[in-house]
Amino acid sequence: MFFCNLSPFFSPVDWVEFGQRYPDVKDVHLIWYYVAYDKEFHSKRTDAQLNQLKKDTIQLIDTIEKEESFPAQTSFLYEWCEYQPACPQYAHLYKLEGKPANEYLNDPGVKLVNRYAELQDQKNDTVDELDTELEKLKEAIIAFAKRENVGVVFGSNKKVKITISEKTMYPSKNDDKRLKLNASIKKAGLWDEVSDLDVYALIRALEQPHWPKQLVNEIKKYQTIEKTERITVSKIKNKEE
Repeated sequence: MFFCNLSPFFSPVDWVEFGQRYPDVKDVHLIWYYVAYDKEFHSKRTDAQLNQLKKDTIQLIDTIEKEESFPAQTSFLYEWCEYQPACPQYAHLYKLEGKPANEYLNDPGVKLVNRYAELQDQKNDTVDELDTELEKLKEAIIAFAKRENVGVVFGSNKKVKITISEKTMYPSKNDDKRLKLNASIKKAGLWDEVSDLDVYALIRALEQPHWPKQLVNEIKKYQTIEKTERITVSKIKNKEE
């Protein structure tokens, strides 16, 4: 048996070359160590899998050799690419290198991008301002509806309907309260009914008569009610329509 510690970038071609380099080795276990995550992964291949891998690799090589277009494929490794000066993703940047400031800023591409970015920032600022004003108006409309005890507020040719809904919430999975809640349900022998604390299943289960009242009251201590207030704008229809 042969054990080999490998880089995470061990490729299909490496598999084939490994088999050619060590023809007498029949049982190979590959091990990846991810030190940052304290994880260890094992992998192995049968002779049939290696033969199929060899065929697939040769087919891939043939496909690459016949290809005439190689569009850039960006990834987190792109910054270390040695061919950036010849790549369309970076060609403009390398064209600008070494230019004095006046020539750099007068480059047509630089001017276009700078203007586009400037307008995009202005647009975002405008959107943020509108969102802020809309949120304030929404709060004012809801407050008006509550004060006047109405469900719909009318304007000149539009109306706004106010919808208020409530949602029952429980502690998240990483919360210590969630563990205590789970323990209480398991102790009562009713865990299977809520399926790893499916919130919707738990809400329905609390309405069942066979759930002990003491347990129901204990569970409700973990509940919080999330209130959502939503408004909907629609056109006012004329009586003739």
